[in-house]
Amino acid sequence: MQPLWGTRLLEQYPQNINENILYVGLVPLALAIIALRRQRSPARTAFAWLSLIFSVLALGTTLHWGNMPVYIAVPGWLERVFTAGMNCLTKRLALYPLSSYSLRTEGAVYLPLPTLLLYLHLPFFNAMRVWARFGLMSIFGVSVLAGYGLQQLLRGHGWQGFAARSRLCSLFVTTVVLSLVILEFASFPYALGACRVQARPIDNWLANQDGDFAIMEFPIAKAMTGWLLYAMRTHGKKICFGYGTFFPHAFNEQREVLESFPSETSIALLKQWGVRYVLVGSRSYGEAWQQLEQDLVTASGVRHVLTVDDLPIYEGDRVLHLLPGTERAFIVDRIYVYEVL
Repeated sequence: MQPLWGTRLLEQYPQNINENILYVGLVPLALAIIALRRQRSPARTAFAWLSLIFSVLALGTTLHWGNMPVYIAVPGWLERVFTAGMNCLTKRLALYPLSSYSLRTEGAVYLPLPTLLLYLHLPFFNAMRVWARFGLMSIFGVSVLAGYGLQQLLRGHGWQGFAARSRLCSLFVTTVVLSLVILEFASFPYALGACRVQARPIDNWLANQDGDFAIMEFPIAKAMTGWLLYAMRTHGKKICFGYGTFFPHAFNEQREVLESFPSETSIALLKQWGVRYVLVGSRSYGEAWQQLEQDLVTASGVRHVLTVDDLPIYEGDRVLHLLPGTERAFIVDRIYVYEVL
């Protein structure tokens, strides 16, 4: 998000930068090193270990580099022994078993990390979704150590006593350090833009439809982005989609059927779920919409009711459009409404 060099860094970290990257900061890290080199104490040592331990946990269950697992070439017999050992560890000895065979590569081994043991044996730990969030504790530890480091400078233990000569020098050092921190962590103008929180025209139309019924939105990838939950504040109808990490088992079982919309089985399922209206975002389908529209014309069990264009609600983006997977945020969709008969 840094306006001077942030965009160029996106080229180095193209995948899921929102959840896989946490930045400690060069200035805080330098100050933390000063704190540890100049003077040791139980408190500083504890914060150093805190930062180190949670940095390792943040790396996840196996070592990755460039969003790919790191492998080390080994003789074939050693790889087979390693695979058998990991299979025993992750299946037979684990409190929460899993299969590690998906990581197997002939003639090479991956590098398991301590987080894997916690995943296998610590209750509730396997519900964690984003390992990088452990890095928040590392950031906290480095921040405290950085405070110690700045204190060292102001007391004259750094820069050969330069900061201790006068209050003016201390003020100068503090100003320079804080200015560097502000520059390093600057995120203005806000890089990801902003949304106007308002109902869609189709939501106002749904609010005026009488009855107790459910709605479904397609494509499913759009329905699962989460922001459509806000629409319920306006139309007050039930929905057959949502947002979260762990979806209901019944929904997962029927996901393939839903993806086949407008097949007869998908329409029958929607009718069973009490769905009256299906909202289809044509522009979200891209090139696939032309064929889907033809299928909807010939599909039995649904009829076209209304077509409404969305209003643009997103503006001010500086880097979000460069992140893979965020394309849907910029689509001003055209909604085709179909009634389930």
